[in-house]
Amino acid sequence: MRRLAAELGLEVAAKPDSQDICFVPDGDYASVVKRVRPETEAPGEIVDLDGRVLGSHRGVVHFTVGQRRGIEIGGQREPLYVVRIEPEQRRIVVGPRRALAVEAMRVADWNWIAEDQSEVSVKVRSLAPAVRGRRDGEWIRFDRAEYGVAPGQAAVVYDGTRLLGGGWIAETVSADQSVMDAAAA
Repeated sequence: MRRLAAELGLEVAAKPDSQDICFVPDGDYASVVKRVRPETEAPGEIVDLDGRVLGSHRGVVHFTVGQRRGIEIGGQREPLYVVRIEPEQRRIVVGPRRALAVEAMRVADWNWIAEDQSEVSVKVRSLAPAVRGRRDGEWIRFDRAEYGVAPGQAAVVYDGTRLLGGGWIAETVSADQSVMDAAAA
């Protein structure tokens, strides 16, 4: 397409690829979300997995599951990551990386365009490689724990390079300690 665009003298021929949403000026997603959902800018607590208050934040709009930077809580034995966002309570739950491990996810609103494959590859982040898993109805069970998977994200399913379908992550199941230890090895 780029070659054809260049042959036609179109300016977009050399435009770099983008994974961003085109209507978000300067990549400032927070400002777009704040206009649509102003309550996401309200400050709240940052708590650990046991609910102990570690600090405060300036609004859940500034965080995403798996995020490490910008939490601004020091003095911990391990680096902290956003494990869960509880927007109704205006709370960010943080923990060590292993707390992000997910063994399964339920995908809603499937747009399935293939046969009934069960052995699949799944992408839950646009720039990450696909990971192996097993599809059972609405559920995908990962072969190895996957990190930073959260409700609201898209899931796209493949058989090799062939697109099978996709949908929205509705629910996740945390990996148990033995799965997390095996994944870390």
